[in-house]
Amino acid sequence: MKVTTASILALAWAGAATVVAPGRAAAADAETSAGSTTQIGEIVVTAQKREQTIQTVGMSIQAASGDALVQRGVNSTGDLVKLVPGLTASDTGYSGAPQFGIRGVIYLDPSLAANPTVSTYNDQVPLPFSIEALGSTLDLERVEVLKGPQGTLFGDNATGGGINYIAAKPTKTFQAGTDVQYGRFNTLDAQGFLSGPVSSTLDARIAVRTVQANGWQKSYVTPGLTLGARNFWTGRLTLNWTPTSRLRVVGTLSGFVDHSQSTAPQFEGYAPLSPVPASANIQNFPIAPANAQAAAWSPCVNDAPFNNHCVGYRRNNRFYLASIRADYDLGGDITLTSLTSYERFLQYQPLNQDGTIYQDAQTINTGHLGTTYQEFRLSGRILGHGAWIVGVNYQNDDIAEKSNLTAPDSSAAHIIPAIGINSTAAIDAHTYAVFAHGELPVTSNLTVEAGIRYTRSNQDFVGCQRDNGNGILAAFYNAAFGTHDVAGGCTTLHESAAGITSVQVVSKLDEDNVSFRVGANWKVARDVMLYANISQGYKAGAYSGLSATSDFQYDPAVQEKLLAYEVGFKSELFNRTLQLNGAGFYYDYTNKQIQGDERDVIFGALAKLVNVPKSHVEGFEVSAIWRPVAGLTLTPVVSYAHSRIDGNFTQYNYLAQLQNFTGERFPGVAELQADVDAQYAWDFSDSVRGFVGVNVNYQGSSNSALGDLPRTRLPSYTLVDLRAGIEKGPIRVQVWGKNVFNRYYYTAQIHSLDTYIRYAGMPATYGVTISYRYR
Repeated sequence: MKVTTASILALAWAGAATVVAPGRAAAADAETSAGSTTQIGEIVVTAQKREQTIQTVGMSIQAASGDALVQRGVNSTGDLVKLVPGLTASDTGYSGAPQFGIRGVIYLDPSLAANPTVSTYNDQVPLPFSIEALGSTLDLERVEVLKGPQGTLFGDNATGGGINYIAAKPTKTFQAGTDVQYGRFNTLDAQGFLSGPVSSTLDARIAVRTVQANGWQKSYVTPGLTLGARNFWTGRLTLNWTPTSRLRVVGTLSGFVDHSQSTAPQFEGYAPLSPVPASANIQNFPIAPANAQAAAWSPCVNDAPFNNHCVGYRRNNRFYLASIRADYDLGGDITLTSLTSYERFLQYQPLNQDGTIYQDAQTINTGHLGTTYQEFRLSGRILGHGAWIVGVNYQNDDIAEKSNLTAPDSSAAHIIPAIGINSTAAIDAHTYAVFAHGELPVTSNLTVEAGIRYTRSNQDFVGCQRDNGNGILAAFYNAAFGTHDVAGGCTTLHESAAGITSVQVVSKLDEDNVSFRVGANWKVARDVMLYANISQGYKAGAYSGLSATSDFQYDPAVQEKLLAYEVGFKSELFNRTLQLNGAGFYYDYTNKQIQGDERDVIFGALAKLVNVPKSHVEGFEVSAIWRPVAGLTLTPVVSYAHSRIDGNFTQYNYLAQLQNFTGERFPGVAELQADVDAQYAWDFSDSVRGFVGVNVNYQGSSNSALGDLPRTRLPSYTLVDLRAGIEKGPIRVQVWGKNVFNRYYYTAQIHSLDTYIRYAGMPATYGVTISYRYR
């Protein structure tokens, strides 16, 4: 590991910590209340699979109540960048879900089967794929964001951290509530819940949310056309059964249905994939203006297998989750926990991926994700003070995805006339793990902790590019390479000494690893704690499910290892009116997985997963919650993550040019991020209070792809949100605006077949939210 002087200095003083937005949370003293105490209350989290106050956990954690998320306009996981320093959300436009990174640890693979580096959970139930988290912000008690490798307690694919959504639980008395939001583009976002007892031992809670909106994108080529309409439904039923004082069972059924329109990227420029140019229509297409709403798209997407069926851009994506958690008190401070879940996601998603009204890259993506998960663990106390956990778990992921590409106007169509290509990929993954974690007070001020997990994974992969059934691609390959292909058959090329053949790729990847964590927490004063920890985590090896012209594109990237060093402090100062937390970190990467390219003599640059042998990230984060006077809450945060590729790493870029990437930062990583939220609340009378708030969020510049080339760079931007409202008893009325200065920005800019495209962020939006709670 190469540790610089700057690294050591950063580790000595810098930091990352807790952001708790003001609002009406369960802990009343932790929220802003006009005319009340200015002290910051305690927040309880389950970052280590047991309840602890957030200021006593020796790691960087962000937490926010469900009500605070509503008040600050956090309607999706991607909106968490407003609350969490170091969190990034990149839009690939392919799966419909953002890809998350924390502190520069991110994995940019647009395929449905992509395992993230920041995993999401619903009440500790893993959601292995980012798209499954789309409905997770429904009726929350709180959300917790854990930073750094979480492998010892949460397993692989959490090298960057984890996002755990804690759903609001059934209550012993009848309660109800609703939040109804109406805003620009005729957007209606309405959710509500009912909760209460069913019998003396059974309590229930049901929550439902719908988002309906008109299209917000406008065609700058065909006036009157709009795209991006929303039609999203999600719901959850939770049952809490306590048949005895020693047994508690929580069952959950949840899911979502998404019939929204897929949005279109903006056309940024022309760059042919193959040596033969694309059609003149693509070459001469007008570049999109710098306006978030401006876009262009072909009127329909051609369906397979014969490219004669026109479909719109409506998705038909569905997700279902069933889970049961049982906790049984064995006596002697020992609890047995069983966590069982099954989830399934089904995808049908047409996409425009060229930003034009022609067919340079039109796709229909279909597939399914199925996950079965089982965990057993024992937990207890050590002499009434410390804590321990031991457990085992098993996970099976059944993945299948298919992409139908039609590109008759592309440069590839001049090589393969009437091009229409299907690709299919299937993965069957089995993961087994055993883990242990313990925490023990050594003195009244010093606590040490340690954890370890052994994981073994077995992945079986089958995939190929296919003729779409009309036989044109098969006939071309037969004539060009003598491959003996048939209509509807595999056409992925394999080159050997015997010549070129078409194959179905069958591959197997078996891996194991040991994650660990050791740390110490030192209470130097009543309200000041210092901590240090070393942790090691892994991201499982990965196959890409994207279309593969050549079999090398299906070569897996082996598992990546992240060794993390972190020191930090947590403090509550000035009679607990100021919470100031911080940490510095150094991450040592081995075999980082990244989306690269290989050069093909026929088709130019072809996407391929690659491993970067050595790289690192170093940085710091600092955050505060300050209540200088009653009613005023200031929440500033800043994060810096300096990522670099080390050693000698040479690879092709997306233009099929051989390039040395040594010294380059990771794609999708903004080095500097900052956010400040301010809210002031005051009493109009004994029963009515008002509040005003502002949020300013800065995202530094980054790049969407390896190579740091100008056409894929993402400029920095600053967004400003405003809010104001009144509360009277159980009713709150709030007016709000997001991106009030209508800042034009984009979250991804990539090369897609023959075009440069970008995905613009939302323009200015505004509206009103009415909330009601009955307790």
